[in-house]
Amino acid sequence: MKTILIVDDEPAARYGLRRALESKYRIAEADSAETAREALMREQPDLVLLDVVMPGQSGISFLQWMREQGNDVPVLMVFGAGQCETAWKRCNWALRIIW
Repeated sequence: MKTILIVDDEPAARYGLRRALESKYRIAEADSAETAREALMREQPDLVLLDVVMPGQSGISFLQWMREQGNDVPVLMVFGAGQCETAWKRCNWALRIIW
């Protein structure tokens, strides 16, 4: 069974994503970029669902760190309602740096 790592600081967001996906995938969760580093090594996911806006290290900087480490696991960036403008600006900035 494929593994998806959900990285989001909001428990309700992680819960909703887990409930939607757990029937077909093994789910691992992290509530911050710091805990995601450990989970990435331990779980070796096939996909990461990564919140763009998180306290501490943002999802964008975490993605940049992943790529710098040579980790090419596919990442799907997610963001909550009301974060669209912030997420859009950060994603545009990140694409210039990461690609």
